[in-house]
Amino acid sequence: MDQPDCIATKARKWAPAAVSLLIVLSLVGLTLWSQSGAGLRPSEALHGGTGLDKSPVTVDQFAAFVEETGHVTEAERLGGGQVILFPLGRWRIDPEATWKSPWGASRSGEMAPGDHPVTQVSWNDASAYCSWTGGRLPTVEEWTLAARSGHPEDDPYAVGSDIERDGVFLAKIWSGAFPFHNDGRNGPIGTVPVGETGLTPTGLTDMAGNVWNWMQDDRNDPGLGPEGAQKALKGGSFLCDPYVCRGYDIAARQSATPDTSAVHIGFRCVGSASPSRARQQDNQRATG
Repeated sequence: MDQPDCIATKARKWAPAAVSLLIVLSLVGLTLWSQSGAGLRPSEALHGGTGLDKSPVTVDQFAAFVEETGHVTEAERLGGGQVILFPLGRWRIDPEATWKSPWGASRSGEMAPGDHPVTQVSWNDASAYCSWTGGRLPTVEEWTLAARSGHPEDDPYAVGSDIERDGVFLAKIWSGAFPFHNDGRNGPIGTVPVGETGLTPTGLTDMAGNVWNWMQDDRNDPGLGPEGAQKALKGGSFLCDPYVCRGYDIAARQSATPDTSAVHIGFRCVGSASPSRARQQDNQRATG
């Protein structure tokens, strides 16, 4: 049972002792289930007239979706989302945590900035948004191929051979001894605006760190329950570090239940060939 950056994938059903056990298992360094992607060609990453969106969906874009459709997220309906408490790295369901205020009571009154990736959205919420735009969530294969595109095959990260270069982080990840100490070299704990980090040679952003991204795929490993019980996640988050998580490695993959909402999970879509409704709205705002 691997738990990068301590994702409590069934926290709604587990007793506190079970969640604490997950944290212990994570901290002792259990490895991520992964795939090498060997033999896949970058040219196959985008196909069928669709392509991976450049960046994750932002809070403002999700707000436009909610305004038009009246969508209520699962965190709002089911009593909150997952937040992590420091310095012990303990996860809990915070009734006040939603996509509008992703840290809930732990950072009371702090609203999600509009240009940051939306979080506290479940796989079901993300799928609904992508359908609204005329797209869908990407598959693990599409994500992996897009992340590898433009790189030598042996580069481990979407940003290249190194996650930090000349003292500058190329992705929004944890700096310090997770979860006990963050040294601040990579900024405050939390998300950053989309487009600032995780840049790839082909122009994609946030492909390493910042937030985990929901994938279309089920993850049907033994012990994870029936088909559809777990959905794959890619990309890592601001909680990943080189020693416990490494979720920002292209080969890494994690999963969570489709109703999971957490402070470090977002998404992007694979859009249709025509501009999505969300992009059209953004263009209309820009032109007045």
